[in-house]
Amino acid sequence: MPIDMSFVHSAEFKASEAGKTYWNERMEKEKQERDRQVRLERENLHLKMQVEELTKPKLAVHYVLVESWAVYVKEGEFFKSQGGLEEEWGTRWVPIMARSIEEAREMGVKMRGKE
Repeated sequence: MPIDMSFVHSAEFKASEAGKTYWNERMEKEKQERDRQVRLERENLHLKMQVEELTKPKLAVHYVLVESWAVYVKEGEFFKSQGGLEEEWGTRWVPIMARSIEEAREMGVKMRGKE
């Protein structure tokens, strides 16, 4: 038999033992649900952080040539395949570790600002 909710919210019911029990159980259930939601949010955040860490690009060697008018960047394997490690033209290129060619360019721009 369903409970008459207007009676449940009445002061008379809240003051009774049954009312106290009802409201204490209800508050406990609400607390448990909030705690469950918080736990799920933390677990989701933890999983999201793990995915981001696993999918984050790894550091790789890039070569940067910093001139006063421009910054040139080559990926390490491409630089090597062109002979940059053996040829005279490659001596001015600086190896740096970066996650992407864009990040390497940003680092080169910062290097240019320090000269």
